[in-house]
Amino acid sequence: MISTPSLKKIKDGKLVVIHEHKGLTEFQTAISKSVNRLVFAVIIAALSIGSSILVMAKMPPLVNGIPLLGAIGFMLSAVLGFYIVISIFRNDQF
Repeated sequence: MISTPSLKKIKDGKLVVIHEHKGLTEFQTAISKSVNRLVFAVIIAALSIGSSILVMAKMPPLVNGIPLLGAIGFMLSAVLGFYIVISIFRNDQF
């Protein structure tokens, strides 16, 4: 009843399937970069929100009326933000 060689191999349990991924390494690299940038963005957002809360609460110590920890948080989030923007432009990937 089995007429094709492929079906005969399946019936006999001798069918071998070879599967090869092409371009998987490049895909993994791209995903890794994207995830790293996303993590940086979440950290920057958390720093900005936390710093805003500290500034609004007027938490001491104050420097020229601005809470020191809030100012440090804003500066750190700005530096990280610039780092992400520079890395995106350097790699020419938007």
